[in-house]
Amino acid sequence: MLASTLMLLVGWVDTIMLGAIKSEYEVGIYSVALKLAAILGIPLMAMNGVMATKLAQYWKNGDHSATKSLVYRSSQIIFFCSVPIAILIVIFSEKILFLFGIEFGSGNLALMILVAGQLISALCVSVGNFLQMTGAEKVFQRIVMLSLVINAAFNYLLIPTYGMTGAAIASSISIASWNILAAAYIWKRHKIIMVARW
Repeated sequence: MLASTLMLLVGWVDTIMLGAIKSEYEVGIYSVALKLAAILGIPLMAMNGVMATKLAQYWKNGDHSATKSLVYRSSQIIFFCSVPIAILIVIFSEKILFLFGIEFGSGNLALMILVAGQLISALCVSVGNFLQMTGAEKVFQRIVMLSLVINAAFNYLLIPTYGMTGAAIASSISIASWNILAAAYIWKRHKIIMVARW
């Protein structure tokens, strides 16, 4: 519950700080870019729902071979679902944003940066799910807490000068940091590669 709450805060802190420092106009454009980038998370969320039970079962039974196999198969599915979505969003980003109004085109750079952050999250295969299903939820909480601090600090530094682009950079750095740290911890502790492969 605590980890989920922290992750929710990580997802909202940039929008809250952008609204506090800049205008509602920028918040509106940034919110659309944020939601468009979040489409990349759909394959990962779907896979989390499927693999959570199996992961916990394999881990409880001490079947590390099955655990690695499950992670590998999941990584392939996530890779082949997420990368094409990212490519489509990048290619058609301006056209997609213009659907919401011409003024939303100014969020194009922020959208690109947010897509990069979400792609890193998608390619670090279910690291949060893995840690929570294998009894390392406290490690995950600490990683997400650190990510929240990183997010808030970078937002504070970047938003005054760069506006929504600064918020996007802070968000992407935060997302990348907790995914990479969690993947590194899993590799160091269990020698399981939590990175999507084809």
